[in-house]
Amino acid sequence: MKAEKSDLKALRELWEYCFYEDSKEFLDFYFGALDTDCVRVIKDGGKIVSCLHLQDIEICQGGKKYKAAYIGGVATSPSYRNRGYYKRLMTETLEELTQSGYDAAVLIPFSYDFYRKDGFEVSSYYIEVSGKSQDIGKSKVVTENKYDAYWNRTAKELEDIKKALAPEGVKFFEGDGFHIFYYFKDGDIIIPELAADTGAGYENGISFIASQEAYGFKLRTDLARAARFSEKCFDIKLCPHTMMKILNPDFVLSGVYNNNFNFLGYV
Repeated sequence: MKAEKSDLKALRELWEYCFYEDSKEFLDFYFGALDTDCVRVIKDGGKIVSCLHLQDIEICQGGKKYKAAYIGGVATSPSYRNRGYYKRLMTETLEELTQSGYDAAVLIPFSYDFYRKDGFEVSSYYIEVSGKSQDIGKSKVVTENKYDAYWNRTAKELEDIKKALAPEGVKFFEGDGFHIFYYFKDGDIIIPELAADTGAGYENGISFIASQEAYGFKLRTDLARAARFSEKCFDIKLCPHTMMKILNPDFVLSGVYNNNFNFLGYV
């Protein structure tokens, strides 16, 4: 069932308990703008015991656009876990999305095995590159984007992410053909997102990173850029990212690569 405006306080309290690392500033922003129509809940005796949050997203492939839902904020009150509440909530939500004409549901899991039980499978990967900042220019230049599909993030969504991350100390910069989210930790620059439409724009982003005063760097980027960081001075890790459940049998992707890997400020 949909949450009601009167549930806002209880929703925030459940979020605070389950996602305790989120700051008060982020919670103030998120719940201050939250439309409870986008939240699905299970109640027991009038109390919210399990919930999830939905956001409409658009997946583009081959010139076509597909309707999908991003599922986040999945939480169940500890004293009500292992009673089937989450399973009922997810089943009802996926049925609702299917009946409403959605092509797919997407999430970023805390556990990949957990969501496989609901029919979700890994749909995208990213590479995490780290090394010394002085070496970031030592690489092959990759000039093409190669994606089977991508999430079409709107300007409003980008603005919302900027507002949500600013209290956490995450900075945003938009340059020639690229934008970047970054912050500093223990003398290193951490880049959870570098997005660019072209290879030239991506290189401009790399130059921006190199211009910052930092000893080391850690960059999360997409598979299309993997060849760029082939030098031995870089440490590269392949990491699973999103999971997807196909709701429309006619919607089949050979592989979904999200060119904005930090879609919801995942830092």
